[in-house]
Amino acid sequence: MRLAYLVSSYRSGDQLGRLLQTLRRNDPDAEIVLLHNGFENPLDPAVVQAVGGHLHLVTAPVVWGDVSLERERHRVLRWVLAELDVDWVVTLSEQDYPVATAAALRARLQETPAEAVLDVQPVARTTDPVTARDVRRRYAFRYATLPRWPGGVRSPRAVRRAAELLAALVERSQPFVRFYLMPTGTGLPPKVGRRAVPPTAPDGARYELWWGSAWFALSRRAVAALLDRIDTPEGGALLEFFGRTVIPTEAFVPTLLAGEPGMVLERAALHEIRFSDPASGRPDEFGADDLGHLLGCGRFLARKFAPGDPVLDALDAATAPAR
Repeated sequence: MRLAYLVSSYRSGDQLGRLLQTLRRNDPDAEIVLLHNGFENPLDPAVVQAVGGHLHLVTAPVVWGDVSLERERHRVLRWVLAELDVDWVVTLSEQDYPVATAAALRARLQETPAEAVLDVQPVARTTDPVTARDVRRRYAFRYATLPRWPGGVRSPRAVRRAAELLAALVERSQPFVRFYLMPTGTGLPPKVGRRAVPPTAPDGARYELWWGSAWFALSRRAVAALLDRIDTPEGGALLEFFGRTVIPTEAFVPTLLAGEPGMVLERAALHEIRFSDPASGRPDEFGADDLGHLLGCGRFLARKFAPGDPVLDALDAATAPAR
């Protein structure tokens, strides 16, 4: 089995170079494909050339969690299908790092009867009430972006709290309009949305909305099915629908693949991610104290890590190929 690692990045420092070098050391036969946001940070192509990788720069600025990243991923996935001989595509970011051997990851994907491994679930069947409320607000409304003030990351805490109370009051008073304050760590302005329903699937029914992690693994067939569906009128309508939702990167791919006839999905996580402050929109940074947990968690990648953290050296020693 041959993998392609599709890495999304917006920084260009030592952390990115180290990740690419580690992927190459751990999996010498893999393809390494970097999708880099050069609008924020230029990248020396030699960083990618040094590991025999393939560099793709985004064609337009990418916004956190926005459909802009989704569109850029689709473009690069088309290139992967056309140019590379790989069996699976594994997505990750520059702040991820391997926590298991590449051989273990390949064996995990070899053994699954599924064609896609995603940590996802249907929106309507989300059981935690707080999470269920949030994802319904994300994907059952179509949003427009408001000016940054009030409630943005640079707002005083009292202003942010006032904006949260106003949004809650609006939500309790009627079911048709919602205000959505983006996570504080993103620095993005709030949104206002009206209730909407997803477009029609090929069989005439409404798409069932799914959501979950934006980091997953797709077989070659799943990538081809995803791109083929995007090229249909209903797939294009679904992408346009998600373009007006909140954080579509966590919902578009699972929704489309779950509605693909004959597509077998395995709902499982390949990444270890920990959120102790979900309101921030940012996962925790793992450190040396987490080494035992990371090596025993049963995952294959983890996010995220601070540049140069000593835990990376320990992970290198644990995940290096046997000689």
